[in-house]
Amino acid sequence: MLEAGDNKAAVDLQTWPLSEIRKEAETSLPAMWGQKDPLPGIETFAIEGNGGSFSARLYPGGDRDGAMLYFHGGGWVLGSLETHDGVLRALALAAKCKVIAVEYRKAPEAPFPAAIEDAKAALAFIRSSQSALCIDPSQVIVAGDSSGANIAAVLAQASRDDRNPLAGQMLICPLTDAKLERPSRNKFATGFLLTSDAIDWYLDNYCAKMDREDPGISPLYAEDVSGLAPAFIVASDHDPLRDDARAYAMRLVEAGVTVTFEEWRGTVHGFIVMDGITPVARQLCRAMADWANHRWTVADYHPR
Repeated sequence: MLEAGDNKAAVDLQTWPLSEIRKEAETSLPAMWGQKDPLPGIETFAIEGNGGSFSARLYPGGDRDGAMLYFHGGGWVLGSLETHDGVLRALALAAKCKVIAVEYRKAPEAPFPAAIEDAKAALAFIRSSQSALCIDPSQVIVAGDSSGANIAAVLAQASRDDRNPLAGQMLICPLTDAKLERPSRNKFATGFLLTSDAIDWYLDNYCAKMDREDPGISPLYAEDVSGLAPAFIVASDHDPLRDDARAYAMRLVEAGVTVTFEEWRGTVHGFIVMDGITPVARQLCRAMADWANHRWTVADYHPR
């Protein structure tokens, strides 16, 4: 996997038109997954948010009351329901549950906090009676990869603050500290798909003139992280965001939050979409499914 990542030609984010960058992502990301799992009954529907309606997609992997609400990666600028379709099929089938994926608004057309607003609207909708999804409101697990993991982490904090407890949060290669000062940013600044320059570009599009310590952008800087939903946090060991995952996991542990932290060896940022390159992607989906099913079945878990 490391050779495949290091040898892949990088898109020139500085000179390519944004429309071409997005078009390339819509082709290259699904290609990394390869063959999709058959899953009958997938439905795309609309959710109303503060910025208008946006799309969401239901992956009906099973009939349990709990469900996953998933936010795709792409630096808040790229990605879509289509780029992560293979991952979400596999995840729904592995967990035997409903997975709802969200097509949140993208920067720079809709910078922070647009994606967070859409995430909150999506969570409110799937918990509501009008959604007809038959989901237990207290048994929702929020999840995401990369920028999607950032959104999930922020949403978990907001849910705690609103006294609407979640069953869990799954953060895969999250960005949690937008100040860009952690050692892994320099150690893995070039190569392996995500570069330090690319992170700068994404953040400049998402939150250029904003306070990078705002917890809505950098959940690591929240004043209080106690009482958050149990977390499954995954880091890639060859990832400029590796230390973001480590730091957030440690912050939650110190606050008394139940945390499962795993650092996957020989992996790069975004490996969850790479089933066509490595079996580790599907192994991660199974690990996420196992963790989620444990959260839904553990007898002594009482949401706060």
